[in-house]
Amino acid sequence: HGVAPADAPTVSVIIRCGSRPLSFVKRAVESVQRQTYPNIMIIFARFAEIEGFDEFVEQLRRSGRYRHITIAHVEGDKRRSASLWTGFRRVETPFFANLDDDDEWFPDHLQHVMDVFRTAPESDFVFAGCIRQEEEGLLPKPHPRLARTDGSFVEESRELCQFSQFDLERMLRRENMISSHAYVARSKLLTDEVLQDPKLDLLEDAYLYLLLAARGAKFQFNGRATTL
Repeated sequence: HGVAPADAPTVSVIIRCGSRPLSFVKRAVESVQRQTYPNIMIIFARFAEIEGFDEFVEQLRRSGRYRHITIAHVEGDKRRSASLWTGFRRVETPFFANLDDDDEWFPDHLQHVMDVFRTAPESDFVFAGCIRQEEEGLLPKPHPRLARTDGSFVEESRELCQFSQFDLERMLRRENMISSHAYVARSKLLTDEVLQDPKLDLLEDAYLYLLLAARGAKFQFNGRATTL
């Protein structure tokens, strides 16, 4: 895979924030900053004030890394879906993605996802796998492969998860999920009907996937684990 050209289509990255301190937002944004993919817009869907946030955004704007940076203030009941759908309504680029403030991308994430749109242009929704990381300790239930002969386990804080092809039947049973920060989708999917906030506190990402699948969106797994 080569480097994306300078005129590659712009991806809007929605970052939901407001419940965690600025250090989390900075870490998420740094993973966007490191992307090898060139054309990125950031939409901060902010549902509460964050100390130092405005100064941080001004620094980002001065950096020249992004095509545009928007702050979308979340109104209403502040449910989890309200933040995401507020971001969706501000998308004006050909593609969009979501990255919550406690998540990260590996530097080649957007590059490899967008490669699929280039090589398989019939795709509407392309996603990668995810690596789960326990930030404050080890995995609560180590995988059997980590077992030693003496019955102890190799100490590990990461595991591969949500790494499989799209399967609607399994998703309906919640056995085949897609991480909320692992996909890029075509903005044409955001029709007026889709843009109606479902007012959910949980599983708003699964609701989105099922809604798009019901409308015939073509899902594609890229076979890589580039999200954390």
